[in-house]
Amino acid sequence: MGRLWGTLQDSTLFCIASVLTGSLVIAASVLALVLSFHSVGILRVVQLLWNACFGVVIALPYIEAFASHAERLVGFVHTWLGRGTFLLYVGCFVLPHENAASASRILSIVAACACFLSGAVELFAGCCGYQESRVLSGETAAPLIKEGDNWQVSQASKKAPP
Repeated sequence: MGRLWGTLQDSTLFCIASVLTGSLVIAASVLALVLSFHSVGILRVVQLLWNACFGVVIALPYIEAFASHAERLVGFVHTWLGRGTFLLYVGCFVLPHENAASASRILSIVAACACFLSGAVELFAGCCGYQESRVLSGETAAPLIKEGDNWQVSQASKKAPP
């Protein structure tokens, strides 16, 4: 894992931002559901329920009591690529519906912006840190192989020391 992304993952500010982003997605979904329940179709209700579930997936890995369960159930959020692309997806999905109430619309836009910003930071920090660590360690681009419970870079891809 890259130094920059690893440092980002370990920071308290990052954990607070992730829980806040997940909470915003949950709040936007519940508020939209409550304020417009009578005027939306079944597909919109299902979408809002999924949005609330996505908010839980965003916040859960950073709540100490649920961290081990989250790692087992939604492991993709523990990698920079999985988490970054998931946040961008959720940001697109949580954007307000054209018939949304104004309070719901504002909260949905704020939640979407938080997801977009978090996803962009995840991808930037992960990509830059990951590439930097691979260059510094002398590795070339190579596939990962599974060794036991961990994924490792293939030993054949490492350059011989000079």
